[in-house]
Amino acid sequence: MRRLLIVVSLLALAGCEDEADLPDDPPLAVPGQTVPEAPPGMPAGMQPGMLPPGAATQTDFAPALAVPGYATLPDPPPPPMPPGMQPGMQPGMPGQAGAPIALTPGFMPDPRVARGMAGGPVPAQSLDPSCLGHLAQQPNHVLQLGGAFPRLRVVVSSPQDTTLVIRAPDGSFRCVDDANGELNPIVDGPFAPGVYSVWVGHYQANAVAPYVIGFTELPQVTPAQLAQQ
Repeated sequence: MRRLLIVVSLLALAGCEDEADLPDDPPLAVPGQTVPEAPPGMPAGMQPGMLPPGAATQTDFAPALAVPGYATLPDPPPPPMPPGMQPGMQPGMPGQAGAPIALTPGFMPDPRVARGMAGGPVPAQSLDPSCLGHLAQQPNHVLQLGGAFPRLRVVVSSPQDTTLVIRAPDGSFRCVDDANGELNPIVDGPFAPGVYSVWVGHYQANAVAPYVIGFTELPQVTPAQLAQQ
């Protein structure tokens, strides 16, 4: 009997060693589908396309691109401001009449004439205390002078009472209301080269009035003559 028990025990131990050598059961298969084998080096139980345990997804680590010295990317620089524009003004708003007017001494034809609508919501005194009326949010005209003018006259003709505001390249202002006993403003004097902003104002806020403006080196040009242009 003792020999029989020893033989049975040896056979049981041999069976356990054989089971340890058996391969793992294949993955559960779905009818009509096969499970691809994991490539060499992939952890057990992982399949192609699966992230390792504890790995972060793309949405977990997508910080904004950083620049040394900045917490985030700096804002792009603003586009260049058109000649004659001031900070806070918006290009394309009512008040700007036509393209910049470029003049050099001895220009022809003389006078150079343009038209527009006077007035706007901006008090002229907000630009300079000596200015009167209400202006558009941007210049009605941009004047580009390619040389020094010993004398240049800016003449306005309108059926209503208008004002004239001119900002020089150095930031100074020339402001005129009535001239020569008339309701039409005129600026007359030397002009240095550079870019000038020209507004034609109206005394009532947000009211408008048509006008004709002339730039001339001739002393005889009057508002009445411009009205016939």
